[in-house]
Amino acid sequence: MMTNKRVTEIKYAEVTVDEALRKYLKPLTKEELAGLHEKLDKYGVLLPLLAARIGEQVVLLDGHNRQKWYDDRGRLSGFPAPKVSLLEDVRSILDARVVMLELQLARRNQSEHRVRLERGRLLQLRVQQEMERGSDVASTRKLSSDIADEEGVTSRTIIRNKALVDAIDKIREVSPTVADKIEADALPLSAKEIGLIAKGDTVTHCENLLDGRSWDDTGEPLVRKTASEKKKASTAEKKLQRLTQRFRTCIETLIPALRTELIEIDRGLNISGKSKHHWPDVWDDSLE
Repeated sequence: MMTNKRVTEIKYAEVTVDEALRKYLKPLTKEELAGLHEKLDKYGVLLPLLAARIGEQVVLLDGHNRQKWYDDRGRLSGFPAPKVSLLEDVRSILDARVVMLELQLARRNQSEHRVRLERGRLLQLRVQQEMERGSDVASTRKLSSDIADEEGVTSRTIIRNKALVDAIDKIREVSPTVADKIEADALPLSAKEIGLIAKGDTVTHCENLLDGRSWDDTGEPLVRKTASEKKKASTAEKKLQRLTQRFRTCIETLIPALRTELIEIDRGLNISGKSKHHWPDVWDDSLE
């Protein structure tokens, strides 16, 4: 996590909104925005906005909805201008994105899908930071471990989250529309399927999705399974795997026994002169 030891107060009038940065923020729902406006209309902006000086501009990092409310309604209602805290250790767009993601992750009213994306993106950005500082890329493992400690999950989970984000970025190169839908959790795709789309014939897979078909065009309708349906499908798949393993074990046990039995039968028939069969094809190794 970035540590910002130097924080100073600046005037609200100095702050600007960078739309390129703002697009990385998860927008509030209509209900959430209405609830926020209700509180702001009553009390005004009580918490300081967070900003950073990047180049010649002071860019807003946190508090975009409060800032917009004040400009649209708060100022006219006579509320005082919001206080602004300047994080002086943040000096680049990359640093700004890291801080914004850390702040987003600190808010727990997000879907699990969104949290996975933000964890993966955070690791991606911290790796970029290390590369810009000349550090070894091998530090990815330590960086993932740091984020895991912050988030209360395993390092492996964070690495999987980054793999998901990397896959979405690759899909975005082919179809920004499909990538946006995946990020918005608007397509019924698992992380494994997203990875397969990115590694396979991405163009065809995206065309299938845009046409409303399953990504691999199996003829199955593109529908989102409920948690209960996913659990049933997973249970059925595990049962099938167990049955397959048992069948394989039985075959591996029976083939040698059958081979021995046939050899004994063949020997007995040969001794009596009654053998009319050619057995080798029956116990050939190809049966195994």
